[in-house]
Amino acid sequence: MYIFLFNCIQDLDSYIKTRAPVTFLSELRGHLQVSQEPGQRYNIPLMNALVLYVGSQAIAYIHSKGSTPSMSTITHSSHMDIFQNLVVDLDTEGM
Repeated sequence: MYIFLFNCIQDLDSYIKTRAPVTFLSELRGHLQVSQEPGQRYNIPLMNALVLYVGSQAIAYIHSKGSTPSMSTITHSSHMDIFQNLVVDLDTEGM
């Protein structure tokens, strides 16, 4: 079930650290989709794992810089790029 996460964890970690590969965000939706059937389009447990992982990485990064999580410390980060991409790229079922 979580094969995508294991196959793409290097790309995910790379994107979080360096915002590369640049294709990561554009390919993300395709990795999360499992069907075209309404109500079953997305792998929800995988999406939850992705959001939890990115969020925990964001908090760890902010704490490593000696800051606390706030709008100003997360707004222009690779972590927020991922969340914004999900909000913009997914349809209402995926949100």
